[in-house]
Amino acid sequence: MNSYPRSIEDEFHESFVVCTLCLRVLRGASWVEAEKVILEVRSFELASMPSLHNGLCTKCSEMIQLRRSDAQRAEAA
Repeated sequence: MNSYPRSIEDEFHESFVVCTLCLRVLRGASWVEAEKVILEVRSFELASMPSLHNGLCTKCSEMIQLRRSDAQRAEAA
């Protein structure tokens, strides 16, 4: 094992879940604006971008469920 200091690019192997509707990013247990994550992680300074995975935040998921239930009620009427 090498004892020399490694660059941030060598140690950065983080991936993020991004809401496909609003583009917020899951950080821990919270969905935050992408701009905040970009600044925190400083991804613009990395040699390569972190992995991004599709997801659906709680707010957008609730919005979809509400629209579906409204549509089902309208069909039943």
